Parts: sequence; structure tokens; C-alpha cells
Amino acid sequence: MKRDRIPINKNLIPYVFTINLFNASYKFEIRYNETVDFFTIGLYGDDNKLLCIEPIVYGVALFEQSYQPGIYPAADIVPLDESGETDVVNWENFGKTIFLTINGGGD
Repeated sequence: MKRDRIPINKNLIPYVFTINLFNASYKFEIRYNETVDFFTIGLYGDDNKLLCIEPIVYGVALFEQSYQPGIYPAADIVPLDESGETDVVNWENFGKTIFLTINGGGD
């Protein structure tokens, strides 16, 4: 089953972008640590204040541990490889086989 994806442009990293998900607008920041080959994603509030920053880990839904209804995205956003080629997020495969997939909407 093919899921919706949040497009990430690695050539722009680090960068901030806004996306609409389920009739709400969210501002994310993508960063990359070259030393350890590791991505992070930050979520900003309406006042442009950083609410949280999390690692992008394969198969782990973003923002679940600090979820706040009405502030955080209601959908599960999970880094997945639908081709089944790998289960590790790194520079080589992020945006190539691994994508931030959107799995439905919550309350």
C-alpha cells in the first residue's frame, strides 16, 4: 500500500518548511549531523517557538512521546522504506527509499 509522504529536499538542509496535514498547518525544521549520519526534525508552534526536536529513526512515529492534541500533527508520521530494502535512515537512503510517510489522521 502506497502512503502519502512528506517531501524532504536534502539539498536545502538545514531548512524550515510549512506543510498542511489534515486541515492544519505545521512548521518543521530538518537538520543533518554529518559526523554520525543522523537526521533530526523540529516542530515549531504558532509563535515560531521550537516545541520539540526529535531524531528521525526508522519505523518510529514522530512526536508520539510529547504529543499534545491541537498542537502536534494528528497523523502518525513514520520514516519507512516501502521497498523493503533497508531499515536504517541515513544520508544515502533518506528521500530515495526511506520517506516520512503519513499514516491516517487521529482525533
